[in-house]
Amino acid sequence: MAEHILEIFDLTDQGEGLTKTQQGQVVFVPYSVPGDLVKAEIFPLKKNIWQAENIEIIEKSENRQSIPCPYFYNSLIELMHADSQKNFPEKSGCGGCQVQALNYADLILFKENILRSQLERIALLNLTEIDFKPIIGMRNPWHYRNNVQLKVQYNTITKQFEFGFFAQKSNDVVAHQKCLISQTENSIICQAIKQKLSNAQPELQKFLMEFWDELNIRTGENSKEFLVAFSFTKPNNSILKTKFKSVWQEIFDAVNSKLSEFSENHTLRSLWLLDQKNSSNDIHVLGEEYFTEIVLGKHFQIHPRSFFQVNTKQTEVMFRTIRKFVINALRCTNNSPSVSLNKLQNHSLNQQEDSKLPENTATLYDLFCGTGTIGIILSDLFKTIKGVESFSSSVRNANQNARLNSINNAEYFLDKAENWLNKQQISEQDFIIVDPPRKGLDKTLIKTLNQSKASNMIYISCHPGTLSRDLKLLKDIWQIKTIQPIDMFPWTMHIETVVLMSRKG
Repeated sequence: MAEHILEIFDLTDQGEGLTKTQQGQVVFVPYSVPGDLVKAEIFPLKKNIWQAENIEIIEKSENRQSIPCPYFYNSLIELMHADSQKNFPEKSGCGGCQVQALNYADLILFKENILRSQLERIALLNLTEIDFKPIIGMRNPWHYRNNVQLKVQYNTITKQFEFGFFAQKSNDVVAHQKCLISQTENSIICQAIKQKLSNAQPELQKFLMEFWDELNIRTGENSKEFLVAFSFTKPNNSILKTKFKSVWQEIFDAVNSKLSEFSENHTLRSLWLLDQKNSSNDIHVLGEEYFTEIVLGKHFQIHPRSFFQVNTKQTEVMFRTIRKFVINALRCTNNSPSVSLNKLQNHSLNQQEDSKLPENTATLYDLFCGTGTIGIILSDLFKTIKGVESFSSSVRNANQNARLNSINNAEYFLDKAENWLNKQQISEQDFIIVDPPRKGLDKTLIKTLNQSKASNMIYISCHPGTLSRDLKLLKDIWQIKTIQPIDMFPWTMHIETVVLMSRKG
């Protein structure tokens, strides 16, 4: 197979280097960054797309940085340095991150450019006519994940369970002792669980080796509360709970003991056994059924399957952004002066100049509401909050969270958004917020949104491709006014985007 000299000029949406051969063949180059000059063999991946292998750096990019994580290249330490001239590994490293060799400031700009490109190419937007704001990154882009699903494997040599993420493009597990993107306390929790299970009864050991698939750790970064869930592929959790009750109690106590050594304010609040195939078989074992997180002064109870953003710090940034968009949209509708984001960020929610807003007679329709966070954060700006979610645990959490925060004007419903919204009596003064999963909006829902009378809408997206597809179907009815990208997922190519729209005419 012939070797090619390739200069990397861009990143794919999967974090691989992108280049072309002299013959015009598009080539994906793993582990490379824009500005690298590499020597590699290439093979056809699919029509007009080629994949590089046996890659060697000839000249490194000035934007390349040393890899801080020892698992990104699957523990090949000699490849950790930016000036390495060695071949990249044939075996993939940990898939928890997609890009670590590119410095953070450049990485978020590439992510912003991918968003721009897809909005222009797919949605056919002219971004010069839209208030497209620079991406908001993190001051410290490490240890941000408050929710991890760690894959489990049993090491027959050490006779212990190990935890990690799938390797990139593989179902092989890359076990690790600590993870630089998850909360620091996770390694303490994992170690306590490993130690207790190393002495577990043979019957339990055998069952865990065969059916234990994931260890889920959820963290209240501000509350310092944790939830741990053991996720199994075989539905007999009720037997597991009763037969090995003493083991779960020992694990619960051991984790709390280790957390208290780290900080006296840290506590394991909840322990669950989950059935991967059927959530109705989930079993709560010890503690409360939830853990609590605090966001912008509001308290939120979260169950193991309830949706909550994975990055607490950037979630607060996003909520402030959404609040600013809502306030300015309401003021624009009533010809009142707007307010800057900096001013909002320097005040608590109850100290902003919201008194200048007109009487809050509007209803907020909060679609894909999760645990009710957005509606509760905005509850003082509207007469009524109505939210809808298709997961029962999230709806239960949302209504509990409204009561927990003494919010009396919010109510949350269990239904599919496209079915529920069609039944609502929406007026011109009302506001809609949609925060769909990665797959975006159902076409039926888009039709309902276009036919509704609401004057303003915010679309929150975690996928530039589906966002662009949906905006193409919305833009004839809705004027796209402001777009704010936020880096919710550092060291991956994922990006969160908040879009403010107003109805044309």
